Amino acid sequence: MPKSPMPKSPKLLRETKEDKKIARKKQGGKERKEEREERMYKKIDEEIEEKSLEEEEENNNNKIIAEIWYEYQRGKKGKEKAVEYEENNAED
Repeated sequence: MPKSPMPKSPKLLRETKEDKKIARKKQGGKERKEEREERMYKKIDEEIEEKSLEEEEENNNNKIIAEIWYEYQRGKKGKEKAVEYEENNAED
């Protein structure tokens, strides 16, 4: 049967327990810090995505407006040509 290790002194046991407590606190603090950082990065990612969606929507709206303006100008020129054609034919 193996010999049991020498009993540790009460002071050494107390120091070991305190060291373990400190180590657990540090580990817990590190985990909380990592969780906070993760939440922060997630929030930043959401804000970036939201902003990019808003920009995309604005770009789409601008494209629609440009297309409408183009069609309006095209129609306006078409009407001018039609009026000009009628005037030329009326003179003949």
